[in-house]
Amino acid sequence: MEYLFGCTTRINSPLHKLDARVKLLAILGYIVIITTLSSFFALALGIIFLLALALLSRVELVMIIKRLLWIFPFAGALVVIFPFITPGDPVWQARVGMITLTATAQGLSWALVLALRVLNAVLALTLLTATTSFRELMQTFRDLRVPAVFVQTIEFMVRYILVLVDEANRMRVARQARCFKKGRSLLDYHTVKTLGQMIGVLFLRSCGRGERVYLAMLARGFSSVTVSRAGRNICVRDVGWGALIAVVAVCLWLAEAGVYKW
Repeated sequence: MEYLFGCTTRINSPLHKLDARVKLLAILGYIVIITTLSSFFALALGIIFLLALALLSRVELVMIIKRLLWIFPFAGALVVIFPFITPGDPVWQARVGMITLTATAQGLSWALVLALRVLNAVLALTLLTATTSFRELMQTFRDLRVPAVFVQTIEFMVRYILVLVDEANRMRVARQARCFKKGRSLLDYHTVKTLGQMIGVLFLRSCGRGERVYLAMLARGFSSVTVSRAGRNICVRDVGWGALIAVVAVCLWLAEAGVYKW
């Protein structure tokens, strides 16, 4: 479970020892502030600050790259499209059939801002999950009075990802045992049909397994009411590190607002 989140409890860094409640609030506040910035320099400084924290916390670079690869298909597509849908001064044109695509300087600028914002947010969340165990993070949500339904949904979703992956692997082995042949590409009709059938069957099996798991939990006295455990007291060191993360974001925001010059 913990390697899904990437947390390594054996590392004894300041962020690993930081109280999870302070860490969560500080990083969420950092994301809220930093994603409102439009200055390239401020966003770049935010990335440098997060990379410095990751280096201090001994977070592996490989894990950061893997998280960025997960985000790229979603945010990357928007970044690529943005220059062509934003009006402004044309800087590049491409003709695709009867359609002419025009990239504007303003669109390229906003695409870069969006990419830097996404990079800041992903790095901040990676830092949070890499230095906080899944169980501790869920308990922090409860301590902060997050609705129990929301917390339980996250817990079940993460815990049963491996179950669904195992179910999909079993279906793949069953297809191979029946001399299944792969399609040529995602544009091939046979490939699309097979993927659709696999997703449908996996959905039905997941629903059935979820129902059996729920009945088994009820048979063991499961209740949606959770008992909050007494956590450790927040010390001055926790407040100091949390304030540092928040103050950096506030300083970058004030600098962009023109309160003081770079």
